[in-house]
Amino acid sequence: MPLAGLLTACALSSAGAGLPEPRDLYAELPVWTPPLRPPDPSGTACPPPSSPTETLSLRQALALALEHSPELAAQGWEVRARDAAALQAGLPENPSLDGELEEYTGSAAGRLLGSGTRTIGFSQPLLAPGTLPLRRRVGVLERDLAGWDYEAARLDLVTEVSHRFVTVLVGQARLEVLGGLRELTRESLAAVRQQVDAGAVSPVEETRAGVDASLVAVEWQRALRDLQAERGLLAATWGGSGAVFEAVEGELEAILPPPSHQELAASLPANPDLARWGTDELLHLRQVSLARIEALPELEVGGGLQRFGDSDEHAAAIAVSLEIPLFDRNQGSIREARFLRAQAQAHRQAAEVLAISELELRWRSLQAAHAEAQMLLEEVGPGALSAYQATLEAYRHGKTPLLDVLDSHRTLSEAQLMTIDALAAYHHTQIDLERLVGRSLAAIETTAQGAE
Repeated sequence: MPLAGLLTACALSSAGAGLPEPRDLYAELPVWTPPLRPPDPSGTACPPPSSPTETLSLRQALALALEHSPELAAQGWEVRARDAAALQAGLPENPSLDGELEEYTGSAAGRLLGSGTRTIGFSQPLLAPGTLPLRRRVGVLERDLAGWDYEAARLDLVTEVSHRFVTVLVGQARLEVLGGLRELTRESLAAVRQQVDAGAVSPVEETRAGVDASLVAVEWQRALRDLQAERGLLAATWGGSGAVFEAVEGELEAILPPPSHQELAASLPANPDLARWGTDELLHLRQVSLARIEALPELEVGGGLQRFGDSDEHAAAIAVSLEIPLFDRNQGSIREARFLRAQAQAHRQAAEVLAISELELRWRSLQAAHAEAQMLLEEVGPGALSAYQATLEAYRHGKTPLLDVLDSHRTLSEAQLMTIDALAAYHHTQIDLERLVGRSLAAIETTAQGAE
């Protein structure tokens, strides 16, 4: 199924109000964003897409998850809800319409003559100048914070899908290696049985070959079960009920030398978990200002018309009400806003220290994983393959027994499995590091080369 057929009309590509520009990491892929208008309660939700049945690439898996993840959708609706709250915060209070009847006798004659004094008027609370725009600004900043959380959720989803994709790719590679070893042990067992029947070797050799074949078969079955489970977990990221794709495709051996620590550190501010703190600090500044301005007394003005029933005369009425800030001067809210601002500054410092420490740890882990994988690819793997080929050639000329061939192939398989595990460690570390800086390592390397 082509990728275009997997993208449904339920997804939107524009960021929309309150959503920051996506970080560079897979920013080109379409992502579901909530519409600006609330959904129709009587409508039906967008159904998840059918899982692809052909070979699946990482970009296809990411595109499916980004457009159909319920977790990402939930975070998007939070942005829209905060936007609606900001709209409400900027609205003034409604005026009040008042009616009053005084000195009304209640008799039938009084009702006919219209006795009593009637007053009809209205009143309007007047807030201190700048209160409503400041409330609106606070609401907008809270919406923007929800937008940063949405972008963090997008990167978290990209990271989760990438991890699961690599795990499936690694599982396929392991199953292929173990499958080759399983076939060889079966062939070896059959050959040993023929030699035992001919009296050329001891029956003990048949027992040994049988045990080897059984152990490899058990290991292959375990790898197959693990692969099937990981395929299902990958399909679950886009709402699939099961994995119906044939396989995933990717270059497991494609590894890049890690960028320098300085290049990675320069990209660290792109992390939405850090970028959000600028918005958070501005929000707390506005909240302190709002608490101060709300300490000013509220003024309420009103006016109306009075009609005196006995004389049928009319008179205008004006009312003014001013709150006296004798006890409540909003001092508690002002102090609370200041304390929360100090708390936010401490949170920001903690997040920065944690990010720097995590960057150092993952960068060193990536260096170690790259060195290990490169050694296995360039030295251990080719050496084990050369030894196996030499042993196989010697066996064909009758210079070595079959079990030596089996031992040599097992050594080759173990080297291949070690290489796969090292490559998996590299890719998983790379994925976590890219989530931390919000960019791909390839893009960082390209930027560094362009600067040179």
